[in-house]
Amino acid sequence: MIFKKLYPNFFSSKKIVIFFILFLLTIIFNNKSYVAVLNDHIVSSKLCDPNVKQHSGYLNIAPDANMFFWFFESRKNPQNSPLTIWISGGPGYSSMFALFQEVGPCKVEGDTNKSGLSENSWNEVTNLLFIDQPIGTGFSYGARMVNTSEQAASDIYEFLQRFFAIFPKYASLDLHFFSESYGGHYVPVMAKHIIQKNNLIKTDRIKDIIPINLKSCGIGAAWVDPNIQLSYISFTENNTYEPLLDSQLIKEMHDKWTLCKHDIDECYKTNMAHACIAANITCNEDYMGIFTQNSDAGLYNIRTKSGIPDPVYTKYLENPFVLKSIGVNTTEVTKYLEVNDEIYYRFADTGELMRSTMSQVEFLLDNDIPILFFTGDADYICNWFGANEMTESLKWKRHQEFKNAIFQKWTVDGLRVGEIRKVKNLWFVKVFEAGHFVPHDQPRNSLELFNMWIKSL
Repeated sequence: MIFKKLYPNFFSSKKIVIFFILFLLTIIFNNKSYVAVLNDHIVSSKLCDPNVKQHSGYLNIAPDANMFFWFFESRKNPQNSPLTIWISGGPGYSSMFALFQEVGPCKVEGDTNKSGLSENSWNEVTNLLFIDQPIGTGFSYGARMVNTSEQAASDIYEFLQRFFAIFPKYASLDLHFFSESYGGHYVPVMAKHIIQKNNLIKTDRIKDIIPINLKSCGIGAAWVDPNIQLSYISFTENNTYEPLLDSQLIKEMHDKWTLCKHDIDECYKTNMAHACIAANITCNEDYMGIFTQNSDAGLYNIRTKSGIPDPVYTKYLENPFVLKSIGVNTTEVTKYLEVNDEIYYRFADTGELMRSTMSQVEFLLDNDIPILFFTGDADYICNWFGANEMTESLKWKRHQEFKNAIFQKWTVDGLRVGEIRKVKNLWFVKVFEAGHFVPHDQPRNSLELFNMWIKSL
């Protein structure tokens, strides 16, 4: 009875008032009650894009689990624009990378420690919500340990329930769920979780929950099915640019692929953590190691040494004024990390990195959720050969129709910038002169693609 010790007179004379206050401060999620006086901290600043309404800070999604977000309204007609969520991959990659380096409203140039507006921001056409997840990623903090996409999906759902309770005017908007790379695991699992919850709401099996108006999903450089997408040998020989290894090393890759595929098959067959961990080790060290140890081309962009953008924006996120303005808890988060390797290794230790999410993608398609896959033609680690084959292999009602679909040229301002293979509810896009981080390498074309996508729905 801490409250009673602090305020004995008030407590004794106003029991009914106190009861009523506590009742108002209680928010019910999934038949569980949380007192909403925990650690929510939301601010509104004029940083990054001063011309739009924005909110940032923390939502407390569970005891000692504080998820950071930064939201920007659309620059044009926000009340009638959709809402797009962006979560970065990794696992353990902060969505601040996507905000400043890919699809967000501002860029940080060089060492200036100042931001300037991005003319190719996706908030030209949509409200944008960036979320650092799972807990421990970017500015999010807490003792909560998330090791799988299923656990991450539960947390994201709790976050969205709180977000829409606090900002109800956004709850009715069409929601587009976007990510990249390991988002090929995150997004299908999270979107399936949303659909299942929506179905429970529709049948009155759960109450006092806000339905989420999921309209579509989009994933760049999607890591969905290792068994299909790890067959790198054809891309190594026949990519758009040049062969990446000599014939002897290609032969060695063929030999190591046999071992890698055997271990992946064991992972798929048993679904045991030890089998999937073994597959991850065999495929990364023995098979992929041939490329990483012998090629001058980057895993993330074969036109460069690495393909990973220089994190020039991180110095901006060390500025105390910036951190205070966007609501960062600098007592708990003393330094911004673009990538939290600890989270990556936690996921790896469950074996999840080598499991497939094909069935979850198929679930979305069977439930009429449109999906956009887009991949840069210079990406090695999630190359377009494997991504195209993965998309073609999906078993759903338009499987054969997609299999028969051919690539069509895609132009922007009269220039050919990629190729699109599509049927209703499923697009696969090859983006020219782009690596793993497509919106970073081709910002204008990525905005055009996103705009074309949402207009098609």
